[in-house]
Amino acid sequence: MKRRILYVAMHLSTGGSPQWLLELIKESMLQSEVFVVEFSSYSARYTVQRDKILDLIGKKNFTSLGYYNSEDYDQEKGRLLDVIKSFNPDIVHFNEVPENFEYKGFSLKLLQEIYKQERNYKILETCHDNSFDFSRKEVWPDAFVAVSEFQKINLESLGKTCYLWDYEIQKKERPDRGEALRALGLDPNKKHILNIGLFHANKNQKYIYDMASKLIDLVGLSIEFHFVGNECFKDSCGISNLDLPNCRIWGERNDVEAFYSCMDLFLFPSIRELNPLSVKEALSWGMPVIMNKIEACDLYKKYENNPSVKFIQDIDVEREITSLVESVEEKKKVLVKFDSRSLGDSLAWIPYVEEFRKQNDYDVYCFTFNNDLYKKTYPQIKFLSDPEECHGFDNVYDIGWFQNTPSEVKRKSLQCTASHYLNLEHREIKPKIYIENKEKVIEGKYVCIATQSTAQAKYWNNPKGWEQTIKYLNDLGYSVVCIDKHSFFGKDKKMNSIPEGVIDKTGDLPLQERITDIYNCEFFIGLSSGLSWVAWALGKEVILISGFTKPDNEFNTPYRVINKDVCNSCWNEEEFDRANWNWCPYHEGTEREFECSKEITFEMVMQKIDTVRFKNLTDKEGFRGAFKEVFEKNTYHKHVSVEDGDYVVDLGCSLGHTYFKNKHKNIRYVGVDGVKENLDNFSSLLALSDKAVLINRHVSEKYKGLVKVKNNSFCSGKDTESEAISFREILELKAIHYPLNDRKIDFLKFDIEGAEVKIFNNNETYELFIKSVSKFAGELHKLGGNKERHDPNCIKVLTKLKDDKRVDLKIHSVDGVDITKGFWVGVKENRHNYYKEVIISGKIS
Repeated sequence: MKRRILYVAMHLSTGGSPQWLLELIKESMLQSEVFVVEFSSYSARYTVQRDKILDLIGKKNFTSLGYYNSEDYDQEKGRLLDVIKSFNPDIVHFNEVPENFEYKGFSLKLLQEIYKQERNYKILETCHDNSFDFSRKEVWPDAFVAVSEFQKINLESLGKTCYLWDYEIQKKERPDRGEALRALGLDPNKKHILNIGLFHANKNQKYIYDMASKLIDLVGLSIEFHFVGNECFKDSCGISNLDLPNCRIWGERNDVEAFYSCMDLFLFPSIRELNPLSVKEALSWGMPVIMNKIEACDLYKKYENNPSVKFIQDIDVEREITSLVESVEEKKKVLVKFDSRSLGDSLAWIPYVEEFRKQNDYDVYCFTFNNDLYKKTYPQIKFLSDPEECHGFDNVYDIGWFQNTPSEVKRKSLQCTASHYLNLEHREIKPKIYIENKEKVIEGKYVCIATQSTAQAKYWNNPKGWEQTIKYLNDLGYSVVCIDKHSFFGKDKKMNSIPEGVIDKTGDLPLQERITDIYNCEFFIGLSSGLSWVAWALGKEVILISGFTKPDNEFNTPYRVINKDVCNSCWNEEEFDRANWNWCPYHEGTEREFECSKEITFEMVMQKIDTVRFKNLTDKEGFRGAFKEVFEKNTYHKHVSVEDGDYVVDLGCSLGHTYFKNKHKNIRYVGVDGVKENLDNFSSLLALSDKAVLINRHVSEKYKGLVKVKNNSFCSGKDTESEAISFREILELKAIHYPLNDRKIDFLKFDIEGAEVKIFNNNETYELFIKSVSKFAGELHKLGGNKERHDPNCIKVLTKLKDDKRVDLKIHSVDGVDITKGFWVGVKENRHNYYKEVIISGKIS
């Protein structure tokens, strides 16, 4: 029988301590059964190691005891006793000494209960903080597991049993430096210095920023400093200016090796460390290291004579860094000219001028407009605004749509124009623009829109479109701010007014004022115009309404609205006549004039609004994976789909993925979920006109009455409770909520963590299912796989559906691949050798 180890982590936000634990778990799983408890969740965003641990051990072997700032902190942390009792471990291993847990930490009462003498498990502790004073200890473990020899010696000197565990990092082969840097969007002609780790006073990034500030005067921008890691504490590190042009904060990344593999120096001025993994990683990539001489750090002694490691106390760091820069020959002087005054064109093309500069090491000048947007964000390009300055260059590159511009270029995205004329391999690059003021000016929650343009073909010509959209946004609780230049614009009989019901911020206002408003809005709705490009550059979700351009003409946005069932995309096929306001090359003067946008309905735009809002909620609540499954990969609708007017029952509706994907189809919808918190979040997105029925019940054929779920992983690890509801009762909901609808359930979706097996496995409820449902799609769990316990009834249920001639069954992997035919090869003795869970869907005749 395998030994059972329960690991308790102070947190699993990205860092060295969670990485050390991840490596330890990998080794432990070879001989032990492992369960992991995250004592406090710090962030839903910084979770690289947390996600890797979850992938390694599976959701069933993991729980989180809630957020560090929860109002129910003591109650939530007290659940650790329940977890220990339920898992019944042989060893409880704290990945930090409990007295050193941050924020509110452990209550003494909880500690004493866990460490009581009458227990049937051993306790181990690991300390990752070399400043911890062991005289603070309230309770003592059976033994310590040290992360460094220095720490082991100190603990043994206190008379404590201590083991040392560490892991070797294998040497890696460096790729081509130039290619690796360009893949990150960096200039190989510069020198690049790397720092990895949490932004924190102890990590001492301030030292690097102070150094970077001085070096600007010495070597200009020929050396860049890169910071990779959790940045949530960056404003409390004492750094006076975080926006230095030679410093770049990348935030947390899951591709850290891409940085280790190509940078020129690893600078690590951290003040207190025990066993900094980032230093060992840097050395494994053959990167020279400059670090503080920390007595408590094994690397100090281990690498004291290593030529790849130098200590800040022993060298002139400034001279060491400046020596990286080699003398540079005079560069070729080239000019890139934009043949367009359009804001959207310049935003589309400017990042390719920078890419051109990086790849060719030219002294690059750029003639364009709105130069103030770019001077600070592209400091190594020299911007010109006077045509008289455009002389005396070694080469001139003109960018625009000219008589000789190949038609295949015009049919591609606008950005392809720049990559074509600059001879660059094309990939989409988001422009960087300067933001003068990030402070919010407009109160409340608002959406920015821009409705005016420079030709009638570019407008949303549906006469009721904007009016319905404004009303819908208002019903959702948003103010709508119109930031067009003109409130009334057009030509002759085609004059266009901004919609009613908006906050009118039209006028000839400075572009930076528009940028401030867009930067602080919830999301942006606009046309194929410059302000849409601005919003995209600022990182906002952009709902882009356009029929006259191809869907990929602008930047990539999942919220592009086009009706492909009517005439569309003439802009990319025909020569535009600037003098003709009514330009519509195929249907001008006919009933079909501008049908490309007239036939874009409000419901199409509404669907994108719902998707944007839903994505933001799933990102916040940690359901990003489910959003990808439903909205991006369309996993549940590969074989069957929700049709207009369908009666949809959604078992395990969670935050409403199925509803918000199909709401625009005028569906009748009942959602059932056992977690009230999920339904509260779902309800928060509903408009006043929505008629979704949400029911807080726990789907079960086994239980009656109140069902309590301990450590519910679908509710941040909290305990939940709700009344049980059977499949037969679910069928009766139609008569209650949609009494005039005597049809079957048109579409049944389920994701109910095994309850579906009980429904299908029972012959009586299975026949009810067959008679009452037309289409279905859902997840089937516990099929087998390599990691989790399986339920043999899952394969039996699949076999039952497969053999039923009334059912047209398809099986997909969770990433959307059709595995119907090949699936059965991996089945042996009611267990699948590979798949733990699949998506099943079918049509019932």
